[in-house]
Amino acid sequence: MIDHGALNDAKAILFDLDDTLYDAASFEEQADQAVAAVFARLGEIEVVEALAHAANVRAEGWSGYLDRWAEAINLGRESIAEALDVRRSMSPRLELRSGAAELLSELKETGRAIAIVTNGDRRQQENKVDALGLVARWGVHVEYAADSEPKPSPRAVDLALEALGIANYQALFIGDSPSDEAAARAAHVRFVWAEELFGPLRSDPLSP
Repeated sequence: MIDHGALNDAKAILFDLDDTLYDAASFEEQADQAVAAVFARLGEIEVVEALAHAANVRAEGWSGYLDRWAEAINLGRESIAEALDVRRSMSPRLELRSGAAELLSELKETGRAIAIVTNGDRRQQENKVDALGLVARWGVHVEYAADSEPKPSPRAVDLALEALGIANYQALFIGDSPSDEAAARAAHVRFVWAEELFGPLRSDPLSP
């Protein structure tokens, strides 16, 4: 891990959200429980059986897993729309990963600008941000990349810096994925891997 002091020359610190500031597996576990309840009701099966199907389709990869999950229970396309609505509207219980709260407080106390640049459905990501208290506690600016262009496009990074009034050479981006790194590089912003700063996650990341 790198010393937090290595960030001292940056006037703005930008963070990815999922698997950077918290372990996304915790959200996915709760989302699967909520979706399983929907699929169990629609498929007239027990929730535990619906969850067993989820484990099987997850093993095949992230992309299209809701479609495969519904198909495994012989459900139609309308069930997927309901499942997506449940995922996006749920209020999860989330905790910042070890060291994140301390770093955010240090950055705020030393007058650095802080922003989140996150992909994903805006409603779903807003609920995560609220659950973590990022705006309420630290006044973090949040740039929802789905509103402009998702990472690896640099567009949301540029918009965040514009909102903060900080030049790209004065900023640093902390993320966990190649798309985060690519967005930072394209925006000419220095990049640091979250694992270097906070250490490894306790569980394998489930989100893209």
